[in-house]
Amino acid sequence: MCAPMAVMAVVRRTRVPGADNLPSAGGGGNTAVNPAKMEVWSLQSLLSYELSSRDYVKSRTVVRSR
Repeated sequence: MCAPMAVMAVVRRTRVPGADNLPSAGGGGNTAVNPAKMEVWSLQSLLSYELSSRDYVKSRTVVRSR
């Protein structure tokens, strides 16, 4: 049985607004192209860690709208 080992990791998160979001939500759209005032965001999380002298990165991207 292997002994447990500690792993240190770094998480980075970014949030990018959709191009048609209204300026108040970080986009460049207007009510002509976005009459419902929808907000769309691309969320990305990166988890990077080192294990046994090898580097690993796990990435996840999710698109959310409201």
